[in-house]
Amino acid sequence: MIKFFRHIRKSLLMENKTGKYFKYAIGEIVLVVIGILIALSINNWNETRKQNNQTNSFLLEIAKDIKQDIVILKVHKSRRDSVLKWNQKVRNNYALDINNLHDFKKAERFFYEYYFTPNTKGIESLKNSGLITQINNQQIDSLLQSYYAQVEHIKNKEISYNTVIENVEFKFKTELPVDKYMFLLNAKTVDENLGTNFKKRENELFEYYNSNIFKVGVIRSAREGTNSYKRLIDIGESYINEVKHLNDD
Repeated sequence: MIKFFRHIRKSLLMENKTGKYFKYAIGEIVLVVIGILIALSINNWNETRKQNNQTNSFLLEIAKDIKQDIVILKVHKSRRDSVLKWNQKVRNNYALDINNLHDFKKAERFFYEYYFTPNTKGIESLKNSGLITQINNQQIDSLLQSYYAQVEHIKNKEISYNTVIENVEFKFKTELPVDKYMFLLNAKTVDENLGTNFKKRENELFEYYNSNIFKVGVIRSAREGTNSYKRLIDIGESYINEVKHLNDD
């Protein structure tokens, strides 16, 4: 092909057709430039496609992580809902001056601390790749940002709540004879060593459950809802559904 163009240029020069020669030379340059631009466009398209495939691979990996998160979140939410329900009931019992041993035992689960730890392997890989700004799906990008913003929100809420509970537990253990409390809690209905009966043991336990420090734990737990977990689950499920369509593009 190069020899063909060279032959045309040589013929025009030999025939002294200088004007046509320059026009032809310009046309040849234009064709070369167009060829270079096409080659660059193809190369850019290939690079973009490669980049998109890599980004999508990270997004799909994050979806797997979020699926695992949701399993944990649902268990976490269920337990929190149970603690919330019983502490709300005992809070109401306080207002009505009702002592119910069964309800108190259920409510004391506010002592348990729950921390949600998300699987961040996928999102960290995406950040480290430098491709996090190359997500070309606005909906997925928005859901991804919302998901991890909500994770951070939950983290802060849990720190705040668990700090209060840790302080309640510390005071409960230091200001009250906790060894006796544990003994009463685990004692049989009739304990010959104490020479006591169930009613007396129950009344002694009520002294613990009606202490100001235990009430603080109940009242605080009765305000700790689980809407933040539900929101995170909803965002995560929406993200997973959106990412499913990546393979369809």
